[in-house]
Amino acid sequence: MYITHKTIKAIGRFKIFKYTLMAKGAAVGAITGMVIVLFRLGVDKLWGISQQIMQYAHHSAFFIVVWLFILFFISLFISFLLKAEPMISGSGIPQVKAELGGDLSLKWWKVLLCKFMGCLLALGSGLSLGREGPSVLLGSMVGKGFCRITKRIKAEERFLMTCGAGAGLTAAFNAPIAGAIFCLEEMNRSFSEKTLITAMASTITADFVASYVFGLKPIFILKVGQTVPLRYYWLFLLLGVLLGVFGALFNKCLDMFQNLYKKSFRTSLKMVLPFAFVFVLGLFYPEAIGSGSHLAEIASTGRLLIGSLCVLFIIRFLFFMICFGSGAPGGIFMPLLVFGAILGSIFGQLAGTSLGFGSTYLETFVIVGMAGAFAAIVRAPITGIILISEMTGTLSHLLALSLVSLAAYTVADILKAKPVYEQLLDRILRELSSRT
Repeated sequence: MYITHKTIKAIGRFKIFKYTLMAKGAAVGAITGMVIVLFRLGVDKLWGISQQIMQYAHHSAFFIVVWLFILFFISLFISFLLKAEPMISGSGIPQVKAELGGDLSLKWWKVLLCKFMGCLLALGSGLSLGREGPSVLLGSMVGKGFCRITKRIKAEERFLMTCGAGAGLTAAFNAPIAGAIFCLEEMNRSFSEKTLITAMASTITADFVASYVFGLKPIFILKVGQTVPLRYYWLFLLLGVLLGVFGALFNKCLDMFQNLYKKSFRTSLKMVLPFAFVFVLGLFYPEAIGSGSHLAEIASTGRLLIGSLCVLFIIRFLFFMICFGSGAPGGIFMPLLVFGAILGSIFGQLAGTSLGFGSTYLETFVIVGMAGAFAAIVRAPITGIILISEMTGTLSHLLALSLVSLAAYTVADILKAKPVYEQLLDRILRELSSRT
């Protein structure tokens, strides 16, 4: 009887702990949602101001000089932030993985402040980087800060940092299910009921906060036309193979550009080069700067022909490598989705011309192109499939998304390309070990 009574009490304590953890996860999600809302609003506002100045610069030499000085001082300030806190460099997801793995201990308030300001300036001024990786780091630091302020145990801190990371992705993309799956597939690489339930509480709360401000509309507003007939589904396998090769090339180029910067540039000059490219491209080819989220919608319309898409892809690809290789604070998610959308549009137009269906299914090729690029580069296919479905607001392409993602994942794996965040994590750990 005594043992039974103890067992019942233990089960009761476990349930209370689980529900308490859910409540804390929801609290972290709410705070993260508010932080990311401020971040998104700030980036949008600064990007709007930057575009206005660039428009004036096309008609006035005075504004050309003004724009040049603004970019120069922004590069200096970001360099100062990177010197104050080196771990705000790049995406932020590898830093979260290192912290969760016990290889790194970040000062949550310092990283939160420096990452917020650095990404706000980098993205708002036109660097070809995304807000999603930084949002993951900001969310995880909110989770860590919550635990430190409320004096929670280390095990809870790990849970709530994971929840904050998922909430950050959710608030950036309005994708609560993908945010929860991301916690399991990418952050933990394992399934746990406590993690899933707590993450769901966090991501749903963050999504509510973000949706209250930005509305319920999806990130990508694509006009999905006719469903692709099954007789053309072999095209998705072929596209997946091509995206798998692209994913391996992408990760290789990323490593190469980071090595090039490390060998060729002093730390104080690393930020100057990407901002110099923002200045030149802003004057002569403005489509290449910024996160490029609007380009997925343009690529799906067929307004840009294959030649224009190829030029856009090459210039954006090189510019992204210059931006990310420099160590500027900013993410990979949105740029890689844009690359996938452009490649999907090129492939769809070629297939439509060859097989006679024109641009009827172009939107579908753009959508599956984004999922395939995500699966090949990040190597988290389930997150990619759910994320693209939530971002486009449609579930009608699940089979096509799955085929492309599986093919891209397999080809990238056969080519022995490391998942991008593992590759970046290894680099961080090597740099940390070289300092000690």
